[in-house]
Amino acid sequence: MKMQTRVAQTAQGEYRAWCPRLPGCQVRSSSLSQAQQKLAEAARGYLASLNVAANDVEFETFTPELLQAG
Repeated sequence: MKMQTRVAQTAQGEYRAWCPRLPGCQVRSSSLSQAQQKLAEAARGYLASLNVAANDVEFETFTPELLQAG
């Protein structure tokens, strides 16, 4: 299963990552790679709470010029 994610950089320089298909599933981090790792972990936990097998989830990150997010 492919899961699309989004990443944006805040005005404070943090990275915010979220998964549009999983409401409320979002993380913040000081680096892009850490945000992506944290989000993958959070999304797998989210799916596990719904009793959905998350072993074969593939994440595709969409970062359009790292849009500024507030």
